[in-house]
Amino acid sequence: FKQNKITIHSVTGYCFMQKPFWKKKGEEKKRLLKKLKKIINGASKIKTKFVVIPLVDNGKIQNENQKKTLIKDLKKMENLLADKKVQILFETDFSPAGNLNFIKNFNKKLFGINYDTGNSASLNYNPIEEFDLFSVYIKNIHIKDRKKFGKTVPLGKGNAKFNLISKLCKKYNYKGKFILQCARKKSGDEVNTLKNYLKFLKRYF
Repeated sequence: FKQNKITIHSVTGYCFMQKPFWKKKGEEKKRLLKKLKKIINGASKIKTKFVVIPLVDNGKIQNENQKKTLIKDLKKMENLLADKKVQILFETDFSPAGNLNFIKNFNKKLFGINYDTGNSASLNYNPIEEFDLFSVYIKNIHIKDRKKFGKTVPLGKGNAKFNLISKLCKKYNYKGKFILQCARKKSGDEVNTLKNYLKFLKRYF
């Protein structure tokens, strides 16, 4: 990283979406929490500020008990997060009000929200309502496009409201990063695909 002057702003723990510790018990849960601590330590070493935990798909919170377990387990890591100067961000499928109620359980200096433009579009949420309710907690944004109640598609082919989201970012003084999680196209043509996506996004951001 030092040799090539690469900075990694955030990492997303898809391993926890595949094996969510808030749905496990006993030794398996202890092992997964130990893995999270290793990720936090590793992020700190390379000066990565955010570790994103996806609460979607297989990691979706399905009941109140899972939510309470997740909150309890992560609150125990507050000292580690503060010491390592790393924050945990959540990417959820909660309603706007549900997202606010959830994130208010945590220390704002150590936890926050990772906003995903595509997931919001797919769930048919209103970005105006989302930003109005919890913009103060948004510390990272994933750029993606999805059809309403559908899958990821190339930028501009779905229902993500990039023009509106751009205006909301300015209105609420968002200073974080934009991470591209766009749909892949033809294998072997990744450079041109990225160039086209950047050209598209420059209209708004």
